[in-house]
Amino acid sequence: MKTHKLQNVLIVIPLITVISCASKNPNAKNEDLVLLTKATKINVQKTTELDKKIKDLNASQIENKLAIDQIKKEVEQIRNENKKIKQILQINNSENRKIEKAIQVTIKSQEALIKEIETLKKKVKEKNKKEEMYAIPTVWLNVREKPSQHSKKVSILRPGIKKKIYGKEIDEKGRVWYKIDAGYISSSYTMIKTE
Repeated sequence: MKTHKLQNVLIVIPLITVISCASKNPNAKNEDLVLLTKATKINVQKTTELDKKIKDLNASQIENKLAIDQIKKEVEQIRNENKKIKQILQINNSENRKIEKAIQVTIKSQEALIKEIETLKKKVKEKNKKEEMYAIPTVWLNVREKPSQHSKKVSILRPGIKKKIYGKEIDEKGRVWYKIDAGYISSSYTMIKTE
């Protein structure tokens, strides 16, 4: 913009010189007026061009400023979003730490419970070993394939024979059957002995 102002000054100085010369020499008035008119037109043209350039520069500066302001706003929004994301991550991290602690506590309690169950199982096994149950038929007794009166007969037990009991089943009529090595026998015709 400073260079444009200098150009204006350079154009104006010759005009002043021509005006001062024209006032000293009256015969050259017409020629000087023509020159002055031409110089004035050139000056007006130059001034108009310079004004247009200045306006264009101002317009582009305004556009640049608006663009910069928009970019600043977007950058600020991104910064705010990043802050929110960091806060969310911090909350998630603290929640994850709490969850991890809870999981560790649960695992420890489960491990303790498993140990207790295993200890109880061992005790039960030891007790069962000590107190094994035996069935002794009081009559000749059919051994059935399944715990039912209608099931296939697989063998017969004589009275007084001792057979180890491996389990107990109840049929559809509520009768109790003992599982022995060969099959099932009815509890109605047996005595139980523990050892």
